[in-house]
Amino acid sequence: MFGKDRRDEIGDMARALVIFRDNAVEAASTSAESERRRILVETDRRSYDEERRSGEAQINFAVAALAGGLERLAKGNLVEEIETPFSPHLEKLRNNFNDSLTRLRETMLDLQTNAVAIQSNGSAIRSSADALSHRTETQAASLEEAAAAIEEITVTVRSAATRARDANAIVDETKLSADASTIVVSNAINAMSRIEAASSKIEHIIGVIDEIAFQTNLLALNAGIEAARAGDSGRGFAVVAMEVRELAQRSASAAQEIKTLILTATNEVSEGVRHVQETGSVLNEISDKISQISLNVNAITSTANEQYNALQEINGSVKNMDGMTQANAAIAEENNALSQQLSHEADGLIMLVGQFKLNAANTVTAAKHAA
Repeated sequence: MFGKDRRDEIGDMARALVIFRDNAVEAASTSAESERRRILVETDRRSYDEERRSGEAQINFAVAALAGGLERLAKGNLVEEIETPFSPHLEKLRNNFNDSLTRLRETMLDLQTNAVAIQSNGSAIRSSADALSHRTETQAASLEEAAAAIEEITVTVRSAATRARDANAIVDETKLSADASTIVVSNAINAMSRIEAASSKIEHIIGVIDEIAFQTNLLALNAGIEAARAGDSGRGFAVVAMEVRELAQRSASAAQEIKTLILTATNEVSEGVRHVQETGSVLNEISDKISQISLNVNAITSTANEQYNALQEINGSVKNMDGMTQANAAIAEENNALSQQLSHEADGLIMLVGQFKLNAANTVTAAKHAA
């Protein structure tokens, strides 16, 4: 604009007009910019409102779908998943819900399978526990009877050992008596031998007496012959010779009888010696047999003592086994009760799992196990 460079009022007015013009241009430009901005803001607001309404609708849909799924889940339905896709920024919620539902369904199916297996195993354990309890009770009764029988056998073996020791003492005394009898028999044999020797000497003396009687008889006979030759003067001498002859004959007869008796006695003594020797042999055999019997009785006594000690150990072992069997019976009873409790808990677990819908056959299966 012209005149703005002047230094007077016109210049001031010109400059003022220029300012007014610039301000008007600027105001017009600002107004246009404000309108443009307003239009942009309005467009953005409408777009935002549409996006907000669309987002709210998507969120409402997602919330409704999740609420329906959670409601079905609360009712135990683990089969129906959310099939309708969500908006991209909400799709992760649907996938997470479906994955969680799948894992929960698989877990409940595994839980149902394990519960059925636990119920089956519990029933088998209960049957086994019942059988074990019955067998343990039977075994306990048998062990008690065996303990009583072994106790009786122990008493019997102890009595037999005592009697064996007494018999061994009697055998020892008998052996001593047999040994003493052997000595007596040996002394008797020696005495018989001495008697036999004395009888032989007596027989020799009898032979001498017999010889003297024979010579006396012969002398008396000669004296009688000589007295007969002498006649009357030798008659007295003849009588004496005859008496001597008769005496010699009686001596010879007596000596012969004594010899016969001595011979008989000698034979009897020899026979007695033989019998005594046989008796000594028999007594020696009896002593040997008694020694063998003593050894056998000692062995029997030792064996009886060993059997008694072994039976005492067996008796103690059987009593310990009886105690352990009684304890096992109590444990079997406890296991039986625990198996029954486990079976009942498995039934309750199956009933709890049966409240969930896991598949099409779930209701039938749950009803079957509940029955």
